[in-house]
Amino acid sequence: MKMTPTRILMLLACCAISCIAAGLSSCEETPEPVRMLSGAEVTLTHSLSFDYHYTDLTVNLPDGWTGEVISPENEDSNADYCIRFWPEEDPTAVARISYVSSFGVCGTELETEVAQLPGGTEIRLYSWGGKTPSLARYEDAPDTFTASWSLDEDQREAYYDTLLTIIDHAETAGEVASRSEFLDFCGVTDDTRIRAEFDHESGVWTAEIYKEDRKTIDRTVSLSPDGMVSETIYCYAEEPS
Repeated sequence: MKMTPTRILMLLACCAISCIAAGLSSCEETPEPVRMLSGAEVTLTHSLSFDYHYTDLTVNLPDGWTGEVISPENEDSNADYCIRFWPEEDPTAVARISYVSSFGVCGTELETEVAQLPGGTEIRLYSWGGKTPSLARYEDAPDTFTASWSLDEDQREAYYDTLLTIIDHAETAGEVASRSEFLDFCGVTDDTRIRAEFDHESGVWTAEIYKEDRKTIDRTVSLSPDGMVSETIYCYAEEPS
């Protein structure tokens, strides 16, 4: 008997809930090992921020560090928006945390790994040719945020741990929920196949959640910034073979 989807039969709900809007991308099919990283014990005393539709970023800095907000209007860069920062004693040790609307990484001998910082932030590190990482992507942000840096050996020795602390405590979700919060809201497990995306202009999260066969859509969920939810259940009927 062949199973084929019929039309969507039912819109279950469109109701207000008391939760914050959320964010998500696809679940990993097999959990990756996570490397634990350390950071510097510094006090973060001031910050730089931007907001772009429903994409918000705040970078918290310690004393002795400064920076600037870069937007597409005042710099031709690969980032839609970014915050660039550096230690005042060495303005060449520049790092940036960026929002990018389109992200892709390639290159010879590209290596990636997932790492967790002391504050619980998970990032995916990128390195090339066995060198130390110079790019990271936030794993739990509702939108695509990256951190990048270019440090020589002396700069790495002097500033890398502080840089990791700054990356750890950057605020990338604003008033919308993170990827993991949206996963929890959808009631999925690590074994669930889910495809979802965040629209930074409307602030709406949408997800397709699959059945155990990982091929058939079970339901779709949408969550708006004001807490409105719509959930659609897909019903399947047997057809004569």
